[in-house]
Amino acid sequence: MKIHTDMNRPLRQLRRVVTGVGMAVALALGNVSPAFALTAGADYTVVVSQINSDGSLTAVTSTSATADADGKIAFDFPSAMPTADDVHFILLQVEDSNGIVVRQGIAPAPGVGETNLVGVNPLSNVQADALRTVMTDNSTDDPLASAFGLVFIRSENLASSDIPGLSTMMATAIRGNDGMEAFMLANGVSASQLATFKDRIIYNTASDAVDMSDYIAFFKTAVDSDSESDLAEAGGLMGDILVDAAVAADIDPQLLLAAFDAAGDAQGLNAAMASISSGFQNSVMAAVSGFSTRISSVVIKKEYTDALATLGGNQTLIDRFNAGVLDFITAQRQVDTQYGDYFRDPDTYLAAHPGVTEQQLRQAIDSAFQNAWGDFEVAISSTNAEITTMKNKVAQALGVNVGTLPPDLGQKRDFDGNTVNWPIPQAVAMTWVADALIDGGGIGYTRDTTPIPAMMLNWLDSDNNPGNGTDGLRHDFTSQGMPASFAAIMGLMEDVQIVEHTRFEIYDNGNQPTAAERQQARLTFLGNLATLAGNISGTTDGTTVINADERKALIKLMMQPSLD
Repeated sequence: MKIHTDMNRPLRQLRRVVTGVGMAVALALGNVSPAFALTAGADYTVVVSQINSDGSLTAVTSTSATADADGKIAFDFPSAMPTADDVHFILLQVEDSNGIVVRQGIAPAPGVGETNLVGVNPLSNVQADALRTVMTDNSTDDPLASAFGLVFIRSENLASSDIPGLSTMMATAIRGNDGMEAFMLANGVSASQLATFKDRIIYNTASDAVDMSDYIAFFKTAVDSDSESDLAEAGGLMGDILVDAAVAADIDPQLLLAAFDAAGDAQGLNAAMASISSGFQNSVMAAVSGFSTRISSVVIKKEYTDALATLGGNQTLIDRFNAGVLDFITAQRQVDTQYGDYFRDPDTYLAAHPGVTEQQLRQAIDSAFQNAWGDFEVAISSTNAEITTMKNKVAQALGVNVGTLPPDLGQKRDFDGNTVNWPIPQAVAMTWVADALIDGGGIGYTRDTTPIPAMMLNWLDSDNNPGNGTDGLRHDFTSQGMPASFAAIMGLMEDVQIVEHTRFEIYDNGNQPTAAERQQARLTFLGNLATLAGNISGTTDGTTVINADERKALIKLMMQPSLD
């Protein structure tokens, strides 16, 4: 099940224009910005080239056109174009009568019988120039490196002197020996999966998926319309694209996030960053921060939506959870729009806002994101009525009076110490377990042995009697007289909390872990979750064994949504 925000669907309709079997695949140039108009009445040659796997160019076709009174040109190509089956990228260049390239735009190759929009505007000119350098310097058309290059190039004011540094950044962070791709290959992703992942960045046919053609089309439309909100949305779309591509290649989105972290820690990246201007450095840092938040929220939406559906969450609950995620993503876009000028050109923004410091802006942006996250947690909380329904189900499953259940069942403490209702995912998980028991099934779980982290020792109290010397121990829910299945699920929930906290133990006492320690902590965390899932057993009705997807979903819904 793949869920994305509704704003993605018009994009797919916009660019998926079927031209008919056997007909030439066109590149739709669209309108040229008036500020970037050609010379009225002048003759131009439009050249289309394919970008080969080694980053070199091969001319495919060309045609002539004369600019009209508004400086626009119209043309079509009778020859068949390369498609996504042949190459990853196509370059469109507009040359004047002296053979000088005056305009250019780069785009992913379209699928067979489809059309891609190619922007030709100040931004596309800079993007094409920068990506061509990245490709030729590194002798590759690597879609992943190009994708991140586009994430960083959001302004036509990018200085040509910064492009070599950008090329080195992509070489180290994405393709380096300890970069993003190497990390994935070293942690269970096959070469075939990685190749599929890259191909799907370019062209992804999965229902409701987005790919790089959507990104290029959105940027073209945003620049043509001079829309800040569209630019913000276009800038955030790459997170959706990479997650969709990972899913198509059967790569765990959590591993994708880990690989993204590894890219930021790659050897040589700091030196490459130091070689670019301070303005571009700030722009890159802002883009990374925004991209990180966006891709993490996209992963949350996909994983929790899938898990809710797997464990029978009704559509109303799924819709409400997704609405919370969508509102959170919308809040991110609003921040991106509000500070869009800063993200694209920090130095110019600060110069235009005297008295505003870089630190103040960072704090304001961080605060806006934290407020959005707080609103998200409220939005996905279960209602009192839903908690009551869940508790009644549990009581029915156990054959007891609801009043005999633990009084805090369905409640938790928030970060401010307030008692709040469980979020929708946890309530759905507990209801699923209750339904399994009602239907004659049962849940078994072998307790984990991961050491309890120091941060939990003061409040994990096995006998609920603080200060008597038995703090910091797992509860023995069976000895408390709980029915076996209920004790199993409570034990699972506690073990999930333990492995979640264990992941962040490396930060205890103000520690600043190394890149290797952070990467290992994330990988250990993912491995621990897999171990917990493997410890679950039982049936949903006395006969049907709880399957792998259900075990994985149960673990996911026991966890608090997190951007980390």
